[in-house]
Amino acid sequence: MASEDAQKQCWACRKKRVICDFGRPGCEKCKKAGVECPGYATQKPLQWLAPGRVTSKEKKRKKVKKEEDGNVDSVQALPLVVASGSSISARLDLEMTVIVGQPKVEPSYADTNPFINWINISPEIERGRLSAQALVNVKDEPGQHDEQEEAIWNIPTAAFRDETTEVVQATFYYNKNMWPALLSYYEMAPSPYVIQVPLSALHQLPPIIRYSMVSLALGYRAHRQDITGAVAWPKIYHHRGKAIRTLNDTISKCKVGPGKGNMTRKQQEELNWLIRCVVVFLSADIQYCAGMEWRHHIDAMARLLSVRGGLKSLWHEAPLIRSAIVHFTLIQVFASSTSPVDDKIDTRPYEMVLDLPEEMYERMISYYLCPPALFRNITEINLLRVRVAHGAVDAATAEATALDILLRIETFSTPNWAVSQQAFPEDFGLIAMIYHSAVMLYCNLSLQRILQSTPRLRALHAMYGDLLVSSLVRALSQNNPRMRYFLAWPMAVMGVEAANSGPGKQAWIEEELTTTSKRVGTCSTLMVRSCLKKFWKGGGRSWDECFCRDYAFHC
Repeated sequence: MASEDAQKQCWACRKKRVICDFGRPGCEKCKKAGVECPGYATQKPLQWLAPGRVTSKEKKRKKVKKEEDGNVDSVQALPLVVASGSSISARLDLEMTVIVGQPKVEPSYADTNPFINWINISPEIERGRLSAQALVNVKDEPGQHDEQEEAIWNIPTAAFRDETTEVVQATFYYNKNMWPALLSYYEMAPSPYVIQVPLSALHQLPPIIRYSMVSLALGYRAHRQDITGAVAWPKIYHHRGKAIRTLNDTISKCKVGPGKGNMTRKQQEELNWLIRCVVVFLSADIQYCAGMEWRHHIDAMARLLSVRGGLKSLWHEAPLIRSAIVHFTLIQVFASSTSPVDDKIDTRPYEMVLDLPEEMYERMISYYLCPPALFRNITEINLLRVRVAHGAVDAATAEATALDILLRIETFSTPNWAVSQQAFPEDFGLIAMIYHSAVMLYCNLSLQRILQSTPRLRALHAMYGDLLVSSLVRALSQNNPRMRYFLAWPMAVMGVEAANSGPGKQAWIEEELTTTSKRVGTCSTLMVRSCLKKFWKGGGRSWDECFCRDYAFHC
């Protein structure tokens, strides 16, 4: 045995097909070549490869042979171990398995539906039974990672990598940077829905959510100026395009009946997950502002919800989808307020929101720090604007409705609502004061054609305008990390009001919107800034002159 070992060439010489000098402990030829001798062991030792280098490629999948009775050959699992250093997955020692065949069994809905793989973990997340700590086994201090995780961020970045690498890196960025930044807000309004994303569940997420996750992380980094737009935007549009194509393919494959009563349980679950995916895509799209087609998505969502039985029915029948319903409601209401109205706009989304139970409005505080009563007032103003555009109400009825909304806004008690919250009464009081003033101004500005100008209305407008300015200055000067996440819409309202002010106030608004974009990592405040600058430069004075096109600001 010893004589056989003595005659073995080292692995480097064997690969080069040269005669080895059999030096011990290492070959002299390797030493002269400036490489470390791999030795003479029976099994070739593992070697690290340079990042991006691949020494072998995945074999093509074998075609599944079907027998005459339709049975499929037995399962053959082929473990694919990626060369170390070739991707993020290799650094994590992730093992992928290619299933080339499955036995003939009666498939469950979770196996056949592209969305339901995630259902194994999502119910516990939705019910709040599993915490983020339990799901991903994070350390006590957020943002700390071991050496393997830190090595991932040191991997050289190419223009485009494989999709798995992009998704894993985006998830790590979310867990390390975005999620800890959100914790300061969720101290005020805890939510079981905001967690770190478990890496073990990535492969179970629907492709639409994975693509949206990459776009969201890249957009966040770009607007915080961590990376340049030249690097981020090609990738953002690439993954956004794939998400849209996947959505179209999924919708085209959905076979649902003309009404809720004609749908099977499988079709209902499929629609539930489709609604979730559309909301995730729309949220990411608004966050980094890659597209301005939010109204098309909202109208499509309204049709999906109508087929599913409507928002109210879905709220009671599918508790696991309530998070998506709240997000959809927030996007639709705030985007509608900063967009023009005409007689072609569908009124169903507005009516569905007002038909939702009070429970939904109470739960909304976990997503957006706007008092529920004031949020409902915004929805009522939006619906009144659309009905007036449709000619569905006469002038007298419209004015009476507007005055009723105005009275309810005026009688809202900011101190009482702030005291009713369990913690952070000062912060809640300041947020309530900002939105109370902003909603009052929105009512006056957007309904100028309906409300007749009176001394009392002008006095109210001036008082709440001054209150909004002082509240925003106080909130932004405190450098409170919780506040900037929710100020895009109030600052848009203040910007319209500032058309009657001097350049000093306008310059301050412009500066704060720019700062907020960098700190929050969103493009929405930059869109607000661009919209307001055009409005001020054009000498506009009314709400409709400012928001003459569809705008959706991140909330």
